[in-house]
Amino acid sequence: KFLISKRYGLAMAEANFLQPARTSLVDDWARIVKEQFPEKAADVDVAAFADGHIQGYSVIAEVFPDMTTAAALASEAWDRILTLGLDPVESIGPVCEQIELAASS
Repeated sequence: KFLISKRYGLAMAEANFLQPARTSLVDDWARIVKEQFPEKAADVDVAAFADGHIQGYSVIAEVFPDMTTAAALASEAWDRILTLGLDPVESIGPVCEQIELAASS
């Protein structure tokens, strides 16, 4: 939960100037960059660098020949790991292998 929190996103923006994954933090990130580099960023729309993320056109989708199988395997694994808490995070590794096998057959 911490790795997707506002606090973590802002900390990474401040420490490494990383563009946040949370669109709600883009304005804060742009402000941080402008504060740290006032001369270089004075006439730059820093937030424009996040436009692809905000508008959804920079997302790269995983595509497999059998998307039905891949989606079902992934969805079940994430439900068991994240929603139900039945499996450890490491259990996603074998599921990835199953998806790859399904894609190659």
